[in-house]
Amino acid sequence: MNKKIQYMGIFVLFVMLVLPPVSSATSDWWPCYRHDPQHTGNTSSPGPLTNTTSWTFNSTYFVYSEPSIVDDRIYFGTAGGTVFGLNANTGEQLWNFSTGKWITATPTYFNGTVIFNSQDDYLYCLNANTGSVIWKFLGNQSYWQSPNVVNGKIYFGSTPSHFRNKGVIYCLNADDGKILWTQPTKEWAFSSPAYLDGRIYIGSARDSHIPLLPFSRTFITCLNATTGAIYWKQMTGINRYWESPLISLCGNRLFYSVPTLFSGKVACLDTATGDTLWKYPTVRGFDLLTFSGAPTVAYGKLYFPVDAWSVGIGQVRCIDATTGKHIWTFKSGAGTPSYSNGKIYFGTWPNNATNGSVFCLNAVDGTLLWRLPNIDISGSPSIVNGRMYIGTFLDKLFCFG
Repeated sequence: MNKKIQYMGIFVLFVMLVLPPVSSATSDWWPCYRHDPQHTGNTSSPGPLTNTTSWTFNSTYFVYSEPSIVDDRIYFGTAGGTVFGLNANTGEQLWNFSTGKWITATPTYFNGTVIFNSQDDYLYCLNANTGSVIWKFLGNQSYWQSPNVVNGKIYFGSTPSHFRNKGVIYCLNADDGKILWTQPTKEWAFSSPAYLDGRIYIGSARDSHIPLLPFSRTFITCLNATTGAIYWKQMTGINRYWESPLISLCGNRLFYSVPTLFSGKVACLDTATGDTLWKYPTVRGFDLLTFSGAPTVAYGKLYFPVDAWSVGIGQVRCIDATTGKHIWTFKSGAGTPSYSNGKIYFGTWPNNATNGSVFCLNAVDGTLLWRLPNIDISGSPSIVNGRMYIGTFLDKLFCFG
């Protein structure tokens, strides 16, 4: 018996010495909007297996932004204008910083800093450990979406607060906030720019300027990430709102969703030329209200929400990324999904038919794995190390797993 215990001890010691420990260096963190510069919403990190709530954090105001998580710390903004830094394992507050204005977009973590836009017209760079201001940038514009930070450069679009003048696409130095280049646009650059292979792709919208007809044309522009020079620009539709196309990238393909005048669509473009490869109508025929969230890209499939009067309480759909052909539909309510290890996670907001819920589906066939009802979700989930973090209209951030 003693020899067995001795052998067991030698075996355990061997495992400890030979196998590398699980550490923050091997984790697939969620440092920015939709996980990565391509906005895939796809992580190799495992998600929660059940709907067990690990902790909640009272944020005082609702959490509209998708959280970012790096090195076991979580960063997010609120409708009250505060950015929080928390311990991702316990929910303990480490610091907070207030701008006094709405923060609707996901803070981006880069090299020990947290970079985000606020409705006070500033772009901020904070120390990720302390929350202290390193620098801030004022461009006399409103910034609605998350900045993308790649190779020490910050990319983001702007929108004039009075909705009449032209917008600007910016590239700043992440170290000091100095302008590296700007590219004026004739539209409002509402969407967060996506990055792939030295190019920036950004959605925008332009008002019709016709009284009582609040229609807008929507566009996607491809720019050189180093110089800001435009490679191509593609009109993507006409809608009734100032909504830009929401973009994700994979390989040589760009996927976007956008509401159109009386319908909606998800489509695929060639990243090099901007040519349309296929279109998928999210609503067939006439519809007065349509919404499609950012497409999530994983293993040859796209996952996205559809919210329209004609589909009732909303849906999440899966289509083939190569052909645009429909695979499955889950009727639940609409929420932008995130992908992890063969599962789709998303939350839904309340409507006249049902309260919000959090869902986990089998990504292959859309079957329900688990659900947590009566929780009104305001954003999309971030997934790291078996846990899912998501904001709510309940003035709380939830952690599951």
